[in-house]
Amino acid sequence: MYYCYGSAHSSVIAAAIHLKKLPWDRIPTLAEVEIQERFDRTENWEIGTPFFMGTDREGNEVYTLGLGPDRIMIRRIIASLIKIWNYPAREILLVDTLVCIHCLTRIGGFLSRKLGLVTIGRPLAALGIRLSYNRLLELVQATIAQVQRADYTKNDTLDPIQKI
Repeated sequence: MYYCYGSAHSSVIAAAIHLKKLPWDRIPTLAEVEIQERFDRTENWEIGTPFFMGTDREGNEVYTLGLGPDRIMIRRIIASLIKIWNYPAREILLVDTLVCIHCLTRIGGFLSRKLGLVTIGRPLAALGIRLSYNRLLELVQATIAQVQRADYTKNDTLDPIQKI
């Protein structure tokens, strides 16, 4: 599960990269970024809702999630619930995409999602995505490699909150 602040920008693009809906060999155009499912379209009241984005070629379900301003606390809550419910930690991997993001995406997201200035905010957010695209690609590649590692897939005691 890729997560960011509002599940509208970096997590959406990371999921699209993971699902091969965006290129791995070049930086996408602004139009390619803007047409991605849910890009800059998640409403504030939807923060905290996991969105199913698809299934990858290995059968892993890919989700996006917005954790809002309290993402550290919410990550702890999720990890605690996984342990309390005795759910296999290998089934859920939370990946923070905000660590990759360019400030233009933050500014554009604020203008678009918070202030409703979509005409200005969405292109700025998309430009910021293009500027941070290689970092997002590296994060997704590292995530896929981590999932494929035998020590991750066979060990139920791993902390599901991973820092890539």
